[in-house]
Amino acid sequence: MCVIIEGKAAAIVPLVADAMSANPHGAGISWVQADGRLAYRKGISSPARARRILKAVGAGDAVFHARIATSGGNHALLSHPFRVERFSPVSYRGRAEEFLLFHNGISSLDWRSHVPAKSGLYWSDTRTLAHALATGTATVDDLKRDGGKWLLFYSERAADGTRSAFVQRVGYWQTHNLHPGLHFSNLNFLWQRDMVRSARVDATYTTGARTTAWWDDPEDLKLWGGML
Repeated sequence: MCVIIEGKAAAIVPLVADAMSANPHGAGISWVQADGRLAYRKGISSPARARRILKAVGAGDAVFHARIATSGGNHALLSHPFRVERFSPVSYRGRAEEFLLFHNGISSLDWRSHVPAKSGLYWSDTRTLAHALATGTATVDDLKRDGGKWLLFYSERAADGTRSAFVQRVGYWQTHNLHPGLHFSNLNFLWQRDMVRSARVDATYTTGARTTAWWDDPEDLKLWGGML
């Protein structure tokens, strides 16, 4: 299951590696620029790169998504976000965006039958919904009925010409007492880390004349890391 984390970019940084380990098919980040418009980078495969981007955003607002492929394959262009525009053009970066869509879950939409004709490769349920929202064939109410967790990240211009950015979360979202100010589409990746912590406390093994904790042995650490 994918994960979306929304809040201050600096607060997301410590969670990146765990989220990408549990959801290995590409990450994406969007944030609010000084002019109120949105920027994004996606197709990120390196936690180090994701952390660099988030650190550069710093105290600003950001949305982070780590994907595990459920529809359309695992091509990096299918990582999130998707632009809410006609055909939802895919690219690895954008810097003057007004409306972006993130998704955690599997849509009930028969998305293959909704892919626009002659529209190129790399479609998924989420990209299809982004196109549908842009063309008016789907609404936020449809997302609510569809289930899953959706996040709409958008920028609007006021009458005086200034812009403000907004987040609309759809579905059941969670918070965590150790990470105040952040909203999570799910906490599965944190449970994975907690399992490792529990194993470190409880598991011991004997080598020769001494007893030691399993995590002292790099090979055992690799083994457990592959099992969890």
